[in-house]
Amino acid sequence: MDGNKRSTFFLLTVFLSLNDAQLIAENDAVFDYIVALAQGQLTLGDCAAFLEATIRRGPSA
Repeated sequence: MDGNKRSTFFLLTVFLSLNDAQLIAENDAVFDYIVALAQGQLTLGDCAAFLEATIRRGPSA
């Protein structure tokens, strides 16, 4: 993963943390999501579906 993709992932996790939420997903699934997003292969609906399926509310342990 290059710098822009790492930054995207980092900012996503920071945003979630600031909003008392966390990403619950396998590393491979997150990697595939970030790469597909960067390559323009995902629709807004695809992004929403992934995030809805992998975000859990509440502070991280």
